[in-house]
Amino acid sequence: MKTKHVSYLNNAEHKNILIRLEDWNEDYSFFKPFQKVVAYPISKKTKGFIKEGKPFRLALNFENEQEATHALNKLISNEATFKDYLSNIERSSHMFI
Repeated sequence: MKTKHVSYLNNAEHKNILIRLEDWNEDYSFFKPFQKVVAYPISKKTKGFIKEGKPFRLALNFENEQEATHALNKLISNEATFKDYLSNIERSSHMFI
């Protein structure tokens, strides 16, 4: 797995939250390069192995690197939040953000 555009979210809701693009294409050929934005926000609920108040892996899936980079930049600049990208996040993760 490769990463790029590694940064941190810092706003009213998130403090020092790691966020980056991830490329899983070499391991899983069905993924396009850098089509995922991945962050590690603090969970707002507990369910299964994800615990309230603890960081968890949140993946936002896009069609291509350009869409993912655009979303990453909007998140970093505080022009968007994770909730603006619910359609790009697995439904099972919605409750934690």
